[in-house]
Amino acid sequence: SRDFCYWLQGYFELNNPIQDDPNLKRISSVVQESIDSFYRGGPLGWKNSVSKIRDAMNLFEKLFDLPAGKPDGKTNKELSRKERWIDSYHSLKRIVHLSQHPEDDSDEWSRAEAQAILTSFLGFWNVRKILEANVKMADLTRDGVS
Repeated sequence: SRDFCYWLQGYFELNNPIQDDPNLKRISSVVQESIDSFYRGGPLGWKNSVSKIRDAMNLFEKLFDLPAGKPDGKTNKELSRKERWIDSYHSLKRIVHLSQHPEDDSDEWSRAEAQAILTSFLGFWNVRKILEANVKMADLTRDGVS
């Protein structure tokens, strides 16, 4: 678990050139908290890791103008690659939503789930230019997002 966290932290820092943008630094900080929670481990650490990814996704969506998801009326065969990426992103968002709003009695997250969610988000982070419809680069501080 420690080796994975070190690798993940190094990978994120290497692929996260955001030194001068305060909005992106906020997402980076939340992702770092997710990595730290994952490293702490145990049911609470893994749940917190997933919850922090949910926070990062909320910030991400305030920063970038993402389409709502799968266009109405289109079958999977008709979706472009970009539309499939966006649909996949929204699927992950629906999963992490459960970390703060469980829909059943099960409120525990496994290490495997937390690891998959954390690495999935980082994958989306790396292809964020594909996901963007129009970059709006909103000032998250002005919008009251912390």
